[in-house]
Amino acid sequence: LLVNGRRAGERRLTFQVGDQPRTLTLGNPRDFAKAVQQRPPVTLTRVGDSAVLRFENSLGDRATIAAFDAALKGALDARALVIDLRNTPSGGNTDVARAVIGHFIDRERPYQRHRIPGVERETTVPRVFVEWVAPRAPRFTGPVAVLGGPWTGSMGEGLVIGLHAAAGARTFAPDMGDLLGALHRFPLGICGATVELGAEHLSHVDGTPREAYVADVPLEFGDLNPAGEDAALAAALAWLAQQAR
Repeated sequence: LLVNGRRAGERRLTFQVGDQPRTLTLGNPRDFAKAVQQRPPVTLTRVGDSAVLRFENSLGDRATIAAFDAALKGALDARALVIDLRNTPSGGNTDVARAVIGHFIDRERPYQRHRIPGVERETTVPRVFVEWVAPRAPRFTGPVAVLGGPWTGSMGEGLVIGLHAAAGARTFAPDMGDLLGALHRFPLGICGATVELGAEHLSHVDGTPREAYVADVPLEFGDLNPAGEDAALAAALAWLAQQAR
């Protein structure tokens, strides 16, 4: 909380580096959050013969389904695709995730495993089930790389492991948000507030807990490295370039 600073204004942190002080000025995160809200849900960029589809913290908005459909249609002529989930800290919902994964499969596939601890505590009977996803048109058939990072949270993490499990995408990420499952909302009748509590434990279909998932290509940095380079995107593009043309 101390580093987060006041609700308004910049944050200035002073470090002692050797025998010299060093001051670092950070912009207010609320200003950044407002700026992100003004961005389109999904952006499409081109890098050579590959397309990059990036989500802008939009996995909780069902309008993102149509936005992704439109962006993918604009990328169908690309040889390969990068799905960038590094800006998804607010998570989202399974409707959006299933809509995305559906474009990369040719038949129904499992993508996520659920376990509800509350049922087991109350009844001693485990409740475990696997969620499936169905194909959606248009289908992209080229190689797919998925990027995650420290700001890939909740459903963002679920989409990373879901694309890996169901679509065979190759994943590139450092340790992600490590959020511990799906949230359920509980309204408080007297004050009108809502409390969100974890109610489901989520796993890769191979049984790996979502928070323990390690990417196919583990990375040190999810975004820019100390040299200011997007090494994560570079690694994904390098792998895609090696795939059969």
